[in-house]
Amino acid sequence: MQNETVIHQPLNLTLLSSMYADEATKWITEHKAENFFLYMAFSHVHVADHVPSSYQWCGQQFTNASLRGAYGDAVMEMDWVVGQILNTLRQLQLDQNTVVFFTSDNGPWLCEDKYGGSAGLFREGKFSTWEGGIRVPGIVYWPGTVQADSQSEELVSTMDIFPTIANLAGATLPDVPIDGKNMMPIITQSGKSLHTYLYFHNGAGGNYSVNAIRSGQYKAHYVTRISCPVTPTYHNPPLLFNVDIDPSEKYPLDPKQYASLIDQFNEALTEINQSLIPGPNQGNAGKKEYAVCCDETTQCVCGQAQEKYILQ
Repeated sequence: MQNETVIHQPLNLTLLSSMYADEATKWITEHKAENFFLYMAFSHVHVADHVPSSYQWCGQQFTNASLRGAYGDAVMEMDWVVGQILNTLRQLQLDQNTVVFFTSDNGPWLCEDKYGGSAGLFREGKFSTWEGGIRVPGIVYWPGTVQADSQSEELVSTMDIFPTIANLAGATLPDVPIDGKNMMPIITQSGKSLHTYLYFHNGAGGNYSVNAIRSGQYKAHYVTRISCPVTPTYHNPPLLFNVDIDPSEKYPLDPKQYASLIDQFNEALTEINQSLIPGPNQGNAGKKEYAVCCDETTQCVCGQAQEKYILQ
């Protein structure tokens, strides 16, 4: 789609990433003289539901180009798109006045086996609040401001991007509770994380409560689940881990020896739960006729070349 105009329906997945790259670089070029915000949400590396032969996809240029099969090919194509965007910023001499965030929404979809990726040494993946489900790449690119090859062990969240951008733009945050914190002290290596606690919610299985809390090197799990199935298991007292020395979360700490710390986590849990106000389910919003790949109201699936939905 472009605004509310359907360009491909059904969607041609092999052309999608190159279309993303073309549109993003064109848009940056058109707005080079203005302050701009570009949100680039990749389809890579995900899976195309209901199409086993296309669980991972890419254009001809990257097909069979990697040693990791279809998943590796998709990663290579995503890397190429990122390169196209960064090269455009450099060519237009905008790179030193543009901050770029690169991150992901969650860990690998382990239900999809080799097509869904790997969390490496981290436990579990998507749908869980184990480290494999929530710890994702976090890269900030800003030549002249962010020191090349620098790293930080400070705790941050993707929710921090919003207040960080607002701070850079001199904008005032809305008068509502904001979970994110300004990351600029971390980005410029002039300070530490402003988070005392990070709260991990989980909507899998219909439970939208706080499932886990992180503070410093410690993490408390009140609800755990595996990626497949997503049936929850409740813990009282919570499972407690030192994720700095046990990133795979294999060895829970003795709750009796850490009773005072668990009390602090319990107080934090009570406080955050009392502040939560349920909102409408955004997953049910929008126009179904604009669903990716097909019109869900007719039950068509990706790849069905029905003339009714080819609106080029």
